[in-house]
Amino acid sequence: MGRYALQPFTFSNGVHLPQGTMLNCAESATHHDENIYKDANIFKPFRFSDMRVDESEATKHHMVSTSPEFIAFGHGRHAWCVHH
Repeated sequence: MGRYALQPFTFSNGVHLPQGTMLNCAESATHHDENIYKDANIFKPFRFSDMRVDESEATKHHMVSTSPEFIAFGHGRHAWCVHH
């Protein structure tokens, strides 16, 4: 997943990105990380809906929400569909 800095940006830790910088994230590595997803390399079509079974997690795992663990669409205010 890549993003392009349309204007200069400074992160809260002081790292500065000049305008025009291309920033990429390790999307595939994140999605196949066993520390994040149990059996990460096994196809489980109901993986995300099953997370909602526990009532304490039900409001956390919505099918229309982004998260730092699943970044195919980005995360936060500027998340967008990967097919744009």
